[in-house]
Amino acid sequence: EEIEIARGPAALAYGANAIGGVINVVKNQIPNTVPNNLTGTASLNGKSVNNEASAAVDLIVPWKNWAATLDLNGKSGQDFSTPEASIENSHLRNTHNTAGLSYVGKNGYVGGSFSTYLSDYGIPPDPNGGHPSGVDIEMRKYQADFRGEYIIDHTFFRTIEARYSFVNYNHVELESNGSLGTEFGKLTTNVSVSSNTNGWAIFDEGSMGLWGEMQDYAVRGADTPDSDLYSAAAFIIQEGDAGNLHFEFGARLESIQSRPDEERVSSRIGQIENRSFLGLASSASLIYGLTERVFAGTTVMHSFRAPTLEELYSEGPHLAAYSFEIGNPQLDPERGLGTELFLRYRSSRINAEVVGYRNKFQNYLFPRDTGEQSISDPALNNYQFTGSEAEFFGFELSADLQLHQRFTIGGNLSYTRAERTVSEEEKQVTGFSGDTRPLPMIPPLKGSFFVKYSQGNFTATTRMVLADEQTRLSEFETITDGYSLLNASLQYRIDTPQLLHTISLSGKNLLNTTYRNHLSRIKEVFPEPGLNISLLYRIYF
Repeated sequence: EEIEIARGPAALAYGANAIGGVINVVKNQIPNTVPNNLTGTASLNGKSVNNEASAAVDLIVPWKNWAATLDLNGKSGQDFSTPEASIENSHLRNTHNTAGLSYVGKNGYVGGSFSTYLSDYGIPPDPNGGHPSGVDIEMRKYQADFRGEYIIDHTFFRTIEARYSFVNYNHVELESNGSLGTEFGKLTTNVSVSSNTNGWAIFDEGSMGLWGEMQDYAVRGADTPDSDLYSAAAFIIQEGDAGNLHFEFGARLESIQSRPDEERVSSRIGQIENRSFLGLASSASLIYGLTERVFAGTTVMHSFRAPTLEELYSEGPHLAAYSFEIGNPQLDPERGLGTELFLRYRSSRINAEVVGYRNKFQNYLFPRDTGEQSISDPALNNYQFTGSEAEFFGFELSADLQLHQRFTIGGNLSYTRAERTVSEEEKQVTGFSGDTRPLPMIPPLKGSFFVKYSQGNFTATTRMVLADEQTRLSEFETITDGYSLLNASLQYRIDTPQLLHTISLSGKNLLNTTYRNHLSRIKEVFPEPGLNISLLYRIYF
């Protein structure tokens, strides 16, 4: 239905670690309104790069004050092709289906939904040859959601919303001979109560809420202990205006308890024990209208993130990531201070924005490649979860200009530089003499430029994607060359009194360029997919 981009204080509604913002994909699985007629979409899609075929249909069926939803989709694809060869064991097959029902009254609604996500896909053979035929992944997720909202007549509260969610997730990694590599399951229960508020003091509106979550985590095929995670949080977000100044403030207090089923000493990761964490995250944003079209602003956020169960207690292979993951039960929480400055221009023909940011972490948590082979799984390198002082800074540029009623041009450019402080202990062990090292898996300078033509129901777009080489490397990373890609798409709409048809033809990597994505775990084995032609037909009713 919509894609919400929450940055600054607004992101604290979703977590205490949203230092870079949150992208929230909103689906209408539990309707909060009742349409006048049956509505929905149906679509068919095909892709050449892996002979993929997919189909989907979603419906909203009204009856008096009730609305029922049905969302069915599935896809199947073979191995991906590249300019050099086919990527062995990269097939996929999945289906995601949801049914929902809600009752909508004059002062609110209440409803629920049930969904399933079933996915089987392949991981290509790893670079060390330990899995010559690759690894097969089986994912299963079953989810039940309930939600209700009530509009109230109160001087402070406008609405009260309650949510409940239960997720049963199972993940299996199978060796090429069919034997179990790793299996883990997670039962997650989530409950929240929130409210939209009216103005008070200097604020015009806002929201506040309580949130709680419980995770039951179990692993097979590894020494990782079964464990539970209990989380609770309270947040408040408020905003207001004073002349040309718009301001937002937010805070989130979060408490986490990690409890392994058995406290013991592990020869590999040390003392496995209960851990408790408490932290406060806060944020403030100021946006000032210099003119009717030019806006300047800044955001400051202090983030907090407790170590996950995997970061604390992992002790086993993760075949899908080509790694043997080793936790650290003594990890401290991750805390960061992020600052952002932006300048924005908006008019009927031009939209432009430049953003600069700097995020400083006291204890940035990440899996560090040690370069050592696992004793129990020699084909896999040990990845040790660790914490380190780290700094991220960079910029983002974006702009689009309507040259003519039918022509629009635009583009974007982004760059991130990230490095961590090297401890004295690491210097002694590795012989490294510098004070900082680049962090792993950081993208290079990257941008794109597009030209769009529109006339009536016809739209044509061409886009050039450019990426620089990445030479700032962490330990055991390899250089990736720069590349340029040509993409294009054509779309035509057919309007009828009852239906809307759209036909879209798109091509990615039209020049069949051989390139490697620095963020890919398989970049040293296979390049990215080659030429891909996609045809999509969708009907709205």
